[in-house]
Amino acid sequence: MSLSSNPPSDWPTVSELLDEALALRAHELETWFASLQGARLAYKEEVRTLMALRTFVDARTSWASCPR
Repeated sequence: MSLSSNPPSDWPTVSELLDEALALRAHELETWFASLQGARLAYKEEVRTLMALRTFVDARTSWASCPR
């Protein structure tokens, strides 16, 4: 899993797409990814990677808060 080397000029678009993806429920994501078209399609894998990283961080945070 790696992030692309998009230039800083692309970051606002990636951020916008990430905001859209974060607003969805997990079961809605695949349909949303499939609906990406045109220029937005170029950022699909990057947003997918960012969402996977979020899931990983959420899981680690959840485990870290468990009593030992």
